[in-house]
Amino acid sequence: PYVHEDREAAPVATTLRAPAGTDASELVSRALPSDPALPLAAGGGALAGEMIRVNHYGADATLGAVRACLAVLGA
Repeated sequence: PYVHEDREAAPVATTLRAPAGTDASELVSRALPSDPALPLAAGGGALAGEMIRVNHYGADATLGAVRACLAVLGA
C-alpha cells in the first residue's frame, strides 16, 4: 500500500507508516482533538494499525494543511 515510485503516487492523499510499536488509529485519535478539522485518518481494515492518511484534496489541498497534520502527529 505504500508508494515507492513518484509515478505511482496519488495526488489526493499521502500515506504514512506509523512508527514501530505505535498504533496508527490511536495516534490519529490523540492528534485530532488539537484540531478536529485536520484531514487525518487511520488506514482502514488490516492497515488501521499501521497506516495514516493525510487527505490533501479539495479545500485541504494546501501545504499548510499537510504541515499542520505533520505537526500534530509529531506532537
